Amino acid sequence: MKVVTLTDGDNGREVSVPVGATLRVELKTQAGTGYGWYVEEVEPVRLKLEKAETVDMAPRGVAGGPELGVWSFKPVSSGDTRLRMLYYRVWEGKDKAVNKYEVKIHITGG
Repeated sequence: MKVVTLTDGDNGREVSVPVGATLRVELKTQAGTGYGWYVEEVEPVRLKLEKAETVDMAPRGVAGGPELGVWSFKPVSSGDTRLRMLYYRVWEGKDKAVNKYEVKIHITGG
């Protein structure tokens, strides 16, 4: 099974992913700040979110260190779509987002 992994460096880019593959998005965050990445826009008829998790990247026993947010999507139907994510504190709301991640996705096959 093909896995296409996107990171911070892919922000603003266009990517192609075949139906049936896994689209994996990995974005860095900082524990203890209250900020988090949230999926703001995704077209579920094209991309289905299957899993979201946070991976601790800090050395063992270090609180408030770096983390990696990981989202796994399944491309389910061909066409063009967009994935947009915002980085904000839930209690402040998305209007106060301090960062944005957006990619245009060409889903092929299917």
